[in-house]
Amino acid sequence: MVSGLTTAQMGGEVRRISTAVERDLRELINESFVPGSQLPPERELALLLHVSRPTLRESVAAMCRTGELERRWGVGTFIATSKRRLAIRIGGVPSPFRQDAREQGFDARYENFETELVESTEASRDLFGLTNGELVWRVSRTLYVDDRPAVDLVEILPCVIKGKDIDLSGLGKEEDQDLIPFMFNRYDLLLSHLDLRLSVEVADAEVAKRCHLDLGSPLIVSQITGRTSDGTLLVQGQLKYVPGRIEIVINDVDVDYPSVASGHEVSKKRKPQIKRRNR
Repeated sequence: MVSGLTTAQMGGEVRRISTAVERDLRELINESFVPGSQLPPERELALLLHVSRPTLRESVAAMCRTGELERRWGVGTFIATSKRRLAIRIGGVPSPFRQDAREQGFDARYENFETELVESTEASRDLFGLTNGELVWRVSRTLYVDDRPAVDLVEILPCVIKGKDIDLSGLGKEEDQDLIPFMFNRYDLLLSHLDLRLSVEVADAEVAKRCHLDLGSPLIVSQITGRTSDGTLLVQGQLKYVPGRIEIVINDVDVDYPSVASGHEVSKKRKPQIKRRNR
C-alpha cells in the first residue's frame, strides 16, 4: 500500500487521469489539427496539456488502440484520416481482401509484398504431407486501407497441389495480387472453405514496423487453413488484424437451440441430449 491507496486503487486513479488527458487531447485536436496532420513532439504536447510525459504517452497509446491516432515507425504520431473500419467477414464464401475492401468503399492496396520459396517447417510438412527438405511458397504482404495498415498476411502453399506444379512468382504483379483469384485463374483451384482460429497477440518488431504500431501493441490473429470443394488443402496462413482499423463480422451462424427465455421452441431436428452418469 502506497500513500494510503491499494495497488488496484492506484491503477484506477492512473486510468482516471489518463481518461481526462484523452478528453483534453481530443479537444485540442478538434480545435487545432486536421485529419492526417502530425502531432507535436511529446515534450511540446505535454507542456500544452500540462501533464507529465508518461501520462501523455499512456493516453496517446490508448487513442492509437481506438484508431483515433496512428503511430508511424520512426516518424511520429498522426491524426487518423478515417475512423471507418474495414469489415472482416467470417463465414460465407471467402473473398479477396483487397476486393472486399474496395467494395466497402475503401482505397485498398498491398505493401511489403514478398513471394519466395522457403524450406518447409515441421508444422507445414505435417499439414501438407511433405518430406524433410521440400520447399513451400511463402507469400507475405500488408493490406493498406485508406493509407492505414489494417491486415498483415503470411500464407504458405505447397509447390504441388492436385498434381499441378504451382508457380507464384507472378503473384503481386499488376492486378494479380490476391491469392484467391490468382489460384483459380492460373490453376483452376478454388478456395471454398476456411477453418480458422482467433487469438490475441502482441506485435513483434517486424510486424510493428510494417503496420506502423508500437512494439507490443495488441493484434487480433487468425490462423487459417483453406481447402477446395473436394477437401484438398490449398493454403495455410496467419493473418494479423490491427484493432481500431477493422471489425469482425460473423456471417451464416446456425442457431440450433433458441433461448428458452425468448419463448421459442427447441428445434425438433436436433433436441439437446442430456447424458446421465451412473453413480
